[in-house]
Amino acid sequence: MNPDNVKWVSVSEFYDPEEAYLVIGLLEAAGIPVKVVRESAGELFGLTVGPLAKIDILVPQEHKSEAERLLEGDL
Repeated sequence: MNPDNVKWVSVSEFYDPEEAYLVIGLLEAAGIPVKVVRESAGELFGLTVGPLAKIDILVPQEHKSEAERLLEGDL
């Protein structure tokens, strides 16, 4: 997989960093590459509510259906 040509898509969003990191670990353990997008102000100030607290979990488009099935508990 060439990192320059990867189309990343969102599979989940969280406002609680602990929940987000559990999901990241689950996806990575299944061999699915993960990218995390978070507003830097939310991370800096430790926000857990509102749009600045949102944590987006992204995976390459070709892994999206596998990631969604895993997150739904179907795998």
